[in-house]
Amino acid sequence: MALDLPSSLSPSKVTAFTDCPLAFKFSVIDHISPPATYVTLKGIMVHEVLQIFYGQSNLSERSAESLFRIFDEVFEKFKSSHDLIKLSLNEEELTLLKNEAILLLENYLKMEDPKSVSAVGVELQLETTLDDVHLRGIIDRLDIVGDNEFVVVDYKTGKSPSVELESSRLTGVNFYGVLCYSVLNFIPKQVKLLYLADGVTITSSINEDKIKRYLKRTQAVWSAIERACVRDDFRPNPSYKCQWCFFANYCPVNGGNPDLALSELTKSDASQIRDLEDL
Repeated sequence: MALDLPSSLSPSKVTAFTDCPLAFKFSVIDHISPPATYVTLKGIMVHEVLQIFYGQSNLSERSAESLFRIFDEVFEKFKSSHDLIKLSLNEEELTLLKNEAILLLENYLKMEDPKSVSAVGVELQLETTLDDVHLRGIIDRLDIVGDNEFVVVDYKTGKSPSVELESSRLTGVNFYGVLCYSVLNFIPKQVKLLYLADGVTITSSINEDKIKRYLKRTQAVWSAIERACVRDDFRPNPSYKCQWCFFANYCPVNGGNPDLALSELTKSDASQIRDLEDL
């Protein structure tokens, strides 16, 4: 029996399917959401702080004092959130979480001068339909630089990848280049990943040829998803990432039964904040 197709493709969905079709099925087709973790909540907090910070129109408010005042407000809100309460952190662990998030923001301030940033969009949601494929994504920040040129900025709260994995990490921001081209009618000059854990910036230029290649790749991924849904055939793809996979116990590679996942795991909450893979 054919399975329902996902309603859209996002950068994280493209990555999820290419990483492991079976894990993609669990999360996107079956709507099973791994619970929020210490790491993902830290990432969500930092993203929200930077969103509020760059949502301020007054450049004089872009100071370290302002950034950490916003953080204090966001942290207090998160302390009473359902996801953080479920983690049952003690006071020592809460303090550690707060200090680690502060360290990420301190690293950020070493990477950019906030007053030099001309952001024209934060948490910018873009959607378009190309050749029957509905694409959607959220750009952390869109900057205008020089003579009316644009740069897509993506915050990453983990550590920077090895040289071998660097190109794969640019997949998401290349996807945002497609959205800018299709929705906003311009090609970004550059895409930029800011790795806050170790203060590393990875940049890549972008042009029309690159956008066309990536769009072709996205369409190929969508065709593969369509075939998998028609055949109900989502196969595991073992890799080093398996050690962190929430669905590992249900994977046939580990002797698990995928059919038990739906009955034993909680379905995703429709109010989930964002694709956590993007953090």
